[in-house]
Amino acid sequence: MTSDRSAKKAARARMTATGEPYSTARRAVQTGPGRPAPLARPPAIDPREHAVHSRHWGTRACYLVHYQGRYSAWFTGADPGDLSEAYGMDGESAGRAFVDAWQAANLLHIPWDERTVTIFLLSPDTRNGILYQAAVVNVEDGGIWLACFDDTANDGGTHALGQFGDPAEALEEFAALAERAADRLDRSATIGKPDLFAGVLRYRAATVRADAARAALGDAIRRHQPRADSGDGLRPLWHEAGLPRESGPPLKSLKSPKSPKSPKSPKSP
Repeated sequence: MTSDRSAKKAARARMTATGEPYSTARRAVQTGPGRPAPLARPPAIDPREHAVHSRHWGTRACYLVHYQGRYSAWFTGADPGDLSEAYGMDGESAGRAFVDAWQAANLLHIPWDERTVTIFLLSPDTRNGILYQAAVVNVEDGGIWLACFDDTANDGGTHALGQFGDPAEALEEFAALAERAADRLDRSATIGKPDLFAGVLRYRAATVRADAARAALGDAIRRHQPRADSGDGLRPLWHEAGLPRESGPPLKSLKSPKSPKSPKSPKSP
């Protein structure tokens, strides 16, 4: 997902959503979390040997290094011979947040047609920045990830990152984060028309939960389909689910949506 082609796709997706010129959108998708000033004289070490936390994406990696009592974040390639960039961190907690924000930014730059679910809201004020963005992505051989950027508190924005083994858990967390962001908007006056943006967030949370419940129902129907065809008393359930009782459940409409084309998982160094 670090190829030039993927970056172009991500930029075009952002152009469609924001109306930004291509050059502006391209710079936006190539920019990671805010970086402090680089270390003028980083220690001559292999960051892999001193890393206490790390994330990997494609051929790139970000390591939180603890060396001689100090924390620093290192960007480098998967090959030990690749050049590195090092940045000072205030402490372990700040360093871990920085590394995770880098990974969240990578996930949020994935083209929209490769996400399981997504939401993207621009701020209505003069900054014209992102108010809220979140996505669930199924990374091939890397698990299911949830990434979120939230500026509903008007604090410059924070990233959230999570990895899940169960798609339902990722979707539930996606919905829960959106609802918490809506609650913040209800309590603040940092943007105009906050009730509209809060309403969109709550609506998106509800639709994601509904889609997840519908997929679970589809799975249950397929498990019991042989008995349902034999008329064992399950047909009244179709009515409660809004399905035609006389014809049985339309299984095709209940199947879980196909997973998007998953980005290649990064290889560990």
